[in-house]
Order: sequence, then structure tokens, then C-alpha cells
Amino acid sequence: MRPGELERIRKDNGRAAVVGLGVSGMAALRLLARLGFSLSACDERGREEFDPAALAWLERHRVRTGFGRVDEELLSGSGLVVLSPGVDQRRGVFRRLAARGARITGELAMAASLAGEPMVAVTGSNGKSTVVRLLAELFAAAGMSVFAGGNYGTPLSEYLCGPSRRDRLVLEVSSFQLDTARFFRPQVGVLLNITPDHLDRYRGFEEYAAAKLAMFAQQGPDDIAVLNLDDPRAHAAPGAGRRFWFGRDRGGDEPGVFVRGDGLVVRGMGGEEERLLPVDNPALAGGVNMLNAAAAMCAALAAGCGPEAAAGFAAFTPLPHRLETVAEINGVRYVDDSKATNIGATAAALAAVPGPVVLIAGGREKGADYAPLLPLVRERVRAVLVIGEARENMARAFAGASAVEACADMDEAVARARGLARPGDTVLLSPACASFDMFPGYARRGEVFRRAVLAGDRKEEAAAGG
Repeated sequence: MRPGELERIRKDNGRAAVVGLGVSGMAALRLLARLGFSLSACDERGREEFDPAALAWLERHRVRTGFGRVDEELLSGSGLVVLSPGVDQRRGVFRRLAARGARITGELAMAASLAGEPMVAVTGSNGKSTVVRLLAELFAAAGMSVFAGGNYGTPLSEYLCGPSRRDRLVLEVSSFQLDTARFFRPQVGVLLNITPDHLDRYRGFEEYAAAKLAMFAQQGPDDIAVLNLDDPRAHAAPGAGRRFWFGRDRGGDEPGVFVRGDGLVVRGMGGEEERLLPVDNPALAGGVNMLNAAAAMCAALAAGCGPEAAAGFAAFTPLPHRLETVAEINGVRYVDDSKATNIGATAAALAAVPGPVVLIAGGREKGADYAPLLPLVRERVRAVLVIGEARENMARAFAGASAVEACADMDEAVARARGLARPGDTVLLSPACASFDMFPGYARRGEVFRRAVLAGDRKEEAAAGG
């Protein structure tokens, strides 16, 4: 939304509706209530699936509600219809409402139109939450207060409902959010990577990539785009923002921050000579996390931090379920990478972990082709244990590249992995799929993996003691 548009709708119509009552949808309702709108809301889940506290809030604020479907009659007459990220704006009901004059938008776009603080927005297929967390630490080390949230953590609407304001906003932004945020304009935009994902919603990879790149379309010459030098699609980013780059150091003359050995080199960002910065944290050493560190440092410098911000790397702690070591048992490392819900994330994990790998993969597919994983599976994977709805397709895809076995559930997969792995191996849960066939989310999937690993370890200890 454009600045001022929300107030115009409030004066001209006064009615707003929210579709999808998850975390962002409820935050949008709270913000709209504060702004004085008359409210409606609906969700395709049944009323019985909602927390009583949320239902009580809806009743207390006299929100007209509908459950079990997207209720077009309930939404009709609202000048503003706010969609949660999981709701596809291309559905016929929203086209019809727009034709009757409703403004269709998303929670991010609505909230961003009201935010006055300088904004750093991070998008990409993988690494967004990690880079947002890194940026929070870098800004803190530079003496700035920051709100970090968006697609992960606290929605921007929730922040705007609060009484305090911060020096900088750092937002994780998904392609789904960008689909309903045509006029979104971050002062600093960061594109980490684009690998196949959500192809069950988009009509092919190019449409998905275009959704990511759209974040830069509204940027002007005073804004900055931080782009991945190693990703060819990043070079096609639209907009008029100044460009800085991150990636592995090639010795070129591009301005930005680049990985060199165990540190970062800054080039062409406020100084005539190259400047070396340490990354004093073993959790960031090597592989994809060093690239995340380079992206975060580039964005921090672009947003006004000085080189002293690099001290913030030491305070960073990895997020759970992202290449998280659960245990080392009899010389075998068990790693939870349950957040790897797409092909690119699993490829990065296979490249990063040590030793031959016993890979546990599978879940609900997103329409992607597993072919890009085959070289890594051939080179690094001792066996693939497939679970969930994807197991038959995965078994066919990986046949010939590695030994493949189908397992009924996570407990069986972990038990089988324990039997296959040898000292020096890594048992890696990196599913390349969504979790919703077997689990309510990737976090629960990771917790079940952890439980199975540690339960097996206790059984082995008990057997040894007996």
C-alpha cells in the first residue's frame, strides 16, 4: 500500500476484513482495531481449532467472523481486505471483491505503509531468519535499537501496536508476502538466494523468482539493494537502488562484503582500501553461514553501521532446526536441519556437514524436481531414508545415486540410520519437503527427530550397562 492509503480507506469506507487468522492475521486485526476500522474476519479452519483467547478477543472487539471457508458475503462491503501470507490472492473471490472496489493487500504491505523507521528487508529461499538474527546483533553492536520480525517471529503489525519505537526495522519477507505488497519499498533490500520452492503455488520457478525480485521494484536511487554475486538471477533485480554485493571473494572490483578465508573483506563501501573484518564465532565458520554473515554485514554497513558492528558476530547463536547438532553417539554426528523445506536448503546442508551422510528426507512435496540433489547424493550420501508423502517419488528420484529405503515414520528412520551409519558419518535430517503431512510444522518434526536420537542413545547405554 502507498503511504496515506490506509487512512483514506478508513475515512471513505471505514470497514476492513482479514482473511486467515494465524499470527499475522490476528496482528493485522489488532492494528486495524486501533486505527478505528469496523472489522470482519474469516478462516478456512473450523472455529474449534482456535485458541479460546483469540476467540474471546474477536468477540470483545465485535469482529464479525466466519469459519470453515472464505466467506465472500462476509467480506463484501469492506473497503480493505487483508490477506494472510498463506492465502493466495489469485483466487476468484478476491478478484471479484477487487472488481467491486475493495483494496486487496497483505499484512506486510499494510503495516509497512504506516512505519516511519528505516527498514531493512531480507528475502530469499534460504537463510532469511538467520540473517535477520545476525542483523539484530550487528545493529546492537553498533549501538542501535532494532525490531526484528516479519515473516518469522513478531509481525510488523504487532510492533506498530506497541508503544515504543526502534532505530531500525529488520524484516524477514517471504514471496507470499511480496505477492500482496506491490508498493513495498525497503530502504535496504537483501536477496540471499533463489532456489526452487513453493512450486505447488507458483506456475513454475520463474514466477517464484519474479516474486522474490519484486521486492526491489519500487526502490529509488537513495535506496540500496544487497545482492548475491553468485546467484545469476540477482543480477536481474529491478529498481533504481544502488547495488552492493556479497559472496565468495573473487578478487573483483564489485562493492560489497565477501568471504575470504575465515573472515570478511569489505570493498567499496565507504573506504578506498579493502578492509578485513573478523567473524569471531565458530557457529558461522565455513559453508553457507559465512555467506549469511557476509550478507548481514553488507546490509548493516549499507544501513549506516560502522565496521565496529562486526563485534556482533560473537553474540550470534544459531536458530534451532537449522544444521543443529543434536548429539554425537559412537562417533556418529546427528544433525537436525528440519527447517530445510526445499531443494536448495538440503543441497546446502549436504555440502556443509562432515563425513559420509545418512540422509533422512521426505514429507509433503512442493512441486520441485529432485534432480539438482543427485550429484551431492552420489558424492556424499551413504544411504537415503525417505519418509512421508514424498517417499515414493524420492525413492524413484534417488535410485542409482545411493542406497534408498522407505521408512514408516521418524522413529523407524532414526533407528535404521543408527544401523547404517559408521563412525565419522553424519545422520542428517534435511527433508527438502514441507512437514505438514506428518507434523504441524518443521519445529515439531525436528523435535521428534531429536527425541528419537536421544531415546536410541539411552537404549544403547542401558544395554551396555546390562
